[in-house]
Amino acid sequence: MPVWSEVNTQYATIYVPRGTVSPQSIGERIAQARRELGVRLRRDVSPSDVAEALSVSPATVYRWESDEKSPSEKSMTKLAAFLGVAPAYLRYGVQTPAVLDLTHAKPLSDAALDRADAITARGVPSPRKKKKPKGGAA
Repeated sequence: MPVWSEVNTQYATIYVPRGTVSPQSIGERIAQARRELGVRLRRDVSPSDVAEALSVSPATVYRWESDEKSPSEKSMTKLAAFLGVAPAYLRYGVQTPAVLDLTHAKPLSDAALDRADAITARGVPSPRKKKKPKGGAA
């Protein structure tokens, strides 16, 4: 019996230890993470608190938690940071570090790498070739 579970995403297949993928829906995981944040903070954290922190409407958070709508990738990243969980946990139910199979992954465009550079806190340069400067400067 394999000890790994496969979680197929839009970009790659993630292999995680069997039994570490939550069977809950995205909405259930969001609501649970919100309640767990409340326990850690020792106060109730309402969907309205989440909405205010993410600059979305309370109705949007209610839709996420009731699985009427899924958060965008940008909102999912902000939501995970606010709740103190990994985005992979909210999106896919992955509760532990995973092994990624990127053999079928598509390379990122320069625009995507530029966006990644812009949001990286320390400004880590992207892994692409430097363009040669134009002109006669040596």
